[in-house]
Amino acid sequence: ARIISRSVATDFIRINTTRPVLDNPKVRMAMSLAIDRKLLCDNILQGNTPAGTITPNLGNYKPDPIVSYDPERAKALLAEAGFPEGRGFPRYSILISAAGSRGTVEALQAMWRQTLGIYVNIQTMDWGSYVSAQQKLEFDIALAAWSGDYLDPTTFLLMWTKGNGNNNTGWDSPQYEALLSEAAQQTDPAHRLEMFKQAERLFMEAQPILPISWRGRNYLHRPEVKGWHPLLLDNHNWGAISLEP
Repeated sequence: ARIISRSVATDFIRINTTRPVLDNPKVRMAMSLAIDRKLLCDNILQGNTPAGTITPNLGNYKPDPIVSYDPERAKALLAEAGFPEGRGFPRYSILISAAGSRGTVEALQAMWRQTLGIYVNIQTMDWGSYVSAQQKLEFDIALAAWSGDYLDPTTFLLMWTKGNGNNNTGWDSPQYEALLSEAAQQTDPAHRLEMFKQAERLFMEAQPILPISWRGRNYLHRPEVKGWHPLLLDNHNWGAISLEP
C-alpha cells in the first residue's frame, strides 16, 4: 500500500535582505503572496502541503499561517514599494543547486512574472558553490530547505538569530531574539509555545524567507512488514519491525 505521511522539513525561498530592493519587507511579502503554493504542491511538489510559516505543526505547536496566495495584495504591496506592475524592478537571479528542483523555480519565475511583472533569472551551481554563495551572501534569491533535527520549534526558529551559520539572509531582529530568549526561560509549556508563536509571527511578517511547502514522505508498505509506522523524524526502531509470511 502507498502511504503518504508528514515530515518535519520545509521548502522555502531564502532572500538576501542586504540587496537593494530585496531589503524592503513589502517587496518580500509581495513576492511571497504571489506564490500559488497549492498549485505547486498539486503539480510539482506532490505529497507536500502548502506552507504558511517556516515551522510545520509540531505536536502542541501550531503556528498561525501568515502567508497564502493573495495576488491582489501582492500587486498592491509591490506598488507601495515603488514598483507598480514591476516597473523599474531590478533583474535578480534565483539560485538552485544542480540537484535542485528546476520545475519549482520555473513555476515561481512564471508566477512572479504574471502576477507582479518582475523577472528573475535561474542560476545553477554545484552543491559546494551553492552553499558557499549563501554563506557569503553572494546571491540574490535561493531555493532552499530545512529539515528539523528534533520535534521542537527551536529547530526551525534559532537558525534565524544573528550570526547563526544557517541564517544566510542578512536579516536579524533584536525583538525576535528577545522573544526566543524569553521562551527559553519559561517553565510553563503553553507560555513557552506562545512566545515561539509571537517570534515566528514577527519573522514571517518580515519575510526574509518565503515558505513554500512542508514536505511529505511517500512509502510503499507491504502487508507482511509488521510493526512499522510512519514517524515524523523517520527514526524507526528497527528491532521492533518484523517480516511475517
